Amino acid sequence: MGKLEAGVLAEHVAAVLSRLKDTRVGVRMAAMQVLGKLEAGALAEHVASVVSRLEDSEEGVRRAAVEVLGKLEAGVLAEHVAAVLSRLKDTRVGVRMAAMQVLGKLEA
Repeated sequence: MGKLEAGVLAEHVAAVLSRLKDTRVGVRMAAMQVLGKLEAGALAEHVASVVSRLEDSEEGVRRAAVEVLGKLEAGVLAEHVAAVLSRLKDTRVGVRMAAMQVLGKLEA
């Protein structure tokens, strides 16, 4: 699905969202990468699912969730700034760095 156009991906977003809760980290990562290909407006409709993965047990999924949130328009991202701020205390430096980069977009 990752190679499909954003409009086509939007038609299959329910299937992708269901993979965010898969027990396999690779599947969750792939689902998050696909969600990151959605256009900002379509992604905004599913932001709660992305935010929920900020608490994932795997660093890569948490980092990917932060990066996907960074693709949102500033107004939508601002609504979820507390969730991104919480990742500044993540145990993994990659997640903290991603959070700082996303928060920097709000300043621009």
